[in-house]
Amino acid sequence: MEESRENLTSLIVQFKIYRNLHRKMNTLVFDEKKFFYSTKIEECGTYQKKLFILTKKLIRSNSNLNLPHFTSAESLANKFSN
Repeated sequence: MEESRENLTSLIVQFKIYRNLHRKMNTLVFDEKKFFYSTKIEECGTYQKKLFILTKKLIRSNSNLNLPHFTSAESLANKFSN
């Protein structure tokens, strides 16, 4: 009984150590990402086009948009107005 209690205590201590290290790692990763993105944005300066391109790359937007198929612009506009 005493041995299983010691094992449980050891597991709890190990888990607390793990959680503490996990939090520290998450903080480090967050800080590095923040530094990286801030640097990239600062490199764009006042050039809005560069900032737009960077933003597009960062969110990995797909240039292949799925737009509705239509034969007539007027009929498409009517579908959306109803």
